[in-house]
Amino acid sequence: MRTMILISCTLAAAGLAGCGGSGPADGAGGQVAETPARAGEVWELARAGVADTPSPAAIAAFVEGLHAVVIDGDRVHAGSMRLDTARQDDGDLVLTLSGGAQARLSIGDGGYALHLGEGEPARLQRRADAGEGKR
Repeated sequence: MRTMILISCTLAAAGLAGCGGSGPADGAGGQVAETPARAGEVWELARAGVADTPSPAAIAAFVEGLHAVVIDGDRVHAGSMRLDTARQDDGDLVLTLSGGAQARLSIGDGGYALHLGEGEPARLQRRADAGEGKR
């Protein structure tokens, strides 16, 4: 029992030590998110039919942590990370992901299209319960 408590405390301390810091994360393609000045819009992967198999783009979005994002102008947050973005001439946003990989958000019919490499993009829809008044 005493050994389990010691192991648990050691793991908790190691986890807390890894959470510190501020500013850009080394090689992470983002920075630790500060509290936004105002609420952005929450967008998530569009839900397909129950029997539908997830597309390769949807699976890649989950792997990259982009299955739900907060978009506020040119600011994009995925989880606790604010992603580095660059606005393109055509209005698309290029996102820099961990490890230097890139994704592209383009405005489509009623939502965003998330392009992750080749193939069909994943569709993002605005989360229904994410109004401006919610905090």
